[in-house]
Amino acid sequence: MSAVVHAQANSALNIETPDAATLQQILVDGDLEKLSPAQRLSYYSMRATAAGLDPRSQPFQFVRLQNKLVLYATRAATQQLAGKNKISVAITGFDESGGLIEYRVRGTRPDGQFADEAGIVSFPGAKGTPDHANARLKALTKAKRRVVLAICGLEVLDESEIPDGVQSVPVDLTTATATAIPPFMTPDLWSRIKAIIKTRTIPDTEAARIFRLCTNGRTVDRTPTGTPLFSQAEHEEIVSALKSWKAPAPAAAPESPDAEPTAHEAT
Repeated sequence: MSAVVHAQANSALNIETPDAATLQQILVDGDLEKLSPAQRLSYYSMRATAAGLDPRSQPFQFVRLQNKLVLYATRAATQQLAGKNKISVAITGFDESGGLIEYRVRGTRPDGQFADEAGIVSFPGAKGTPDHANARLKALTKAKRRVVLAICGLEVLDESEIPDGVQSVPVDLTTATATAIPPFMTPDLWSRIKAIIKTRTIPDTEAARIFRLCTNGRTVDRTPTGTPLFSQAEHEEIVSALKSWKAPAPAAAPESPDAEPTAHEAT
């Protein structure tokens, strides 16, 4: 989304954008605690759209570490980035000594650009146990996620780097999502959906269920101008689901106790 569109969306939805002084302070000490809830939503939206991530999948979460509120990338973020940028990851090294497990990996883009990263976890326990296998998997996962973030230039913590027991800080992304998703749907495509619903006489409750299903449970919101916020891909999925919808067969009428018996019943 362009900066102009983002600014227009924020204005229409009364989103509070961080001022220059606040953003500068964030860059200096990295503490998002200084932002108001509305500013956090705006900041979240800006970071997601700048990275080309879908805010509906919650690619980031807030967490409080060392008395600072910081942003970290979730599994959804690294999965989207790896798929979107066609990043391939290869293991380049492995070491296990001194109670540490280390995997080294290289991430490569199709254009040949690459980055190297490592994932290290502590495991002083016995080898060959389920806990040992889990520790090796955790080290490899950490290395893969770190290299994806590195090659994409996203300087945030990865979910696997958050210490055990640290809880993320909940944030309401409803408004942030509305500001971050561009209005791909045109009035013509929206009319096409409404025509299918009308011609197939699909009840509102069924149509709403299909919309939720095709948008991963997200309510299909509207912009202030009435333009639906779901994407072209979602539109095609919704259309397909609506076209394949069949009204349930009417229930068979209960047989009257006074009905005449059939020949088979009479014998």
